[in-house]
Amino acid sequence: MPEHPPEPSPRVESDQWRRQQAHIPRLFTRAEALAILKIGETTLHWLQRTGKLKAIRIGSRVLFNATEIERVATHGASLTDAEKKAAAKRDQKTLPLSKEANVGPRKRGRPRKNWQR
Repeated sequence: MPEHPPEPSPRVESDQWRRQQAHIPRLFTRAEALAILKIGETTLHWLQRTGKLKAIRIGSRVLFNATEIERVATHGASLTDAEKKAAAKRDQKTLPLSKEANVGPRKRGRPRKNWQR
């Protein structure tokens, strides 16, 4: 009578599943990335916009790969020379205007009717 191999226990099957899932990269949401990197939303948006932190879009969700977050956390994301020059040029253009240009408060909304009694 041939012997049948023992059936794998549920524990062994779950371990195999974990090993198969181990190669799948972990994805973090924006909120998780903010907490891990300890930065604000504006900085995260800047990192994403400048390409220093690659985002993965799944539908309307924005997710970040664990290796990308780890890279930014360990190496940082500093400005390139071109970015520094562009920022200096932008700062030069936004110098404070003369006092003549800043006369009176800004008026907003509809002009009021002059009611005289």
